[in-house]
Amino acid sequence: MNSPSKKNLPDKGPSNPSLPLVELEDVSRHYTDGDVMALNHVSLSIRHGEFLAIAGPSGCGKSTLLNMIGALDRPTSGSVRFCGKTIDATMNLDRLRSQQIGFVFQSFYLLPNLTAEENVQLPMFGIEPDAKRRTDIAKELLSEVGLSDRMKHFSWQLSNGQRQRVAIARALANRPVLVLADEPTGALDSESGTSVMRLLTRFCHDRDRSLVVVTHDNSVAKQADRVVQLHDGKVIRDKASGR
Repeated sequence: MNSPSKKNLPDKGPSNPSLPLVELEDVSRHYTDGDVMALNHVSLSIRHGEFLAIAGPSGCGKSTLLNMIGALDRPTSGSVRFCGKTIDATMNLDRLRSQQIGFVFQSFYLLPNLTAEENVQLPMFGIEPDAKRRTDIAKELLSEVGLSDRMKHFSWQLSNGQRQRVAIARALANRPVLVLADEPTGALDSESGTSVMRLLTRFCHDRDRSLVVVTHDNSVAKQADRVVQLHDGKVIRDKASGR
C-alpha cells in the first residue's frame, strides 16, 4: 500500500518528539452518579509511533482511560499531559482533538445522509478552507482503504467492514499524531476485523503515528507493541506484547 502524497496530506508532528506523546500521572476518575471509581491512580505514558493496546474485561475502565488520553474527559485527580503540556481548562481542547487526535469507534458514527467521501471530509471543515483540497484528501484516503469504488455511496449502502474503513479514513483526514480506536473490530466478523486491524496498524506505522486501541480481543492485543491490562480501574499489567 502506498502512502498518500505529501501534496495532498501535509505532514505534521510533535514539536518535541523526545517527550512522551501522552503522559498520565496518578489519574483517578470518580463518577458521583453511582459512586463509581472508573480509574484508580493510573500512571502511564505513550511514546511517539507506539501501538498500545488497552485490554481487560467489560467495566474495568478501558473506555474511561481512552477518554482521558483523547481529552474527551478530565480526571477527578491527577494530571494528563500531551506533548509535555498539561491538559487543563486553559487548553483549547476542541483544537487539540481536531488537529492532533483521530478517533475510530466501534459504532462508526457515520452520518447516513452523507456519502463516504463527504463523511471523510467532515473533520477538515474549519481546518482546511480549500474545498478542492478537502475532496482530494478524502478521495485519496478512501482509495488507500480500498473504497475507490464506494466514494459516492451512503453509509447505509456499505457493509460494516466498509463503514469501519470509512471511519478510519475520516480519523486520518487531518494527519493526527495520535489515533484512538475503541473496540474497532467489535461490530465486525472475524475476517473483516482482521482486515481492518491490518489496515489501521499499517496506516499508523507508515506514518509514524501513535495508535491506542481498546480491545477485549486477545488476537488484537497481541498485534500491539505494548499491552496495558486493566482491572477495576487499576493497571495490573504493563508490558511488551511478546509478539
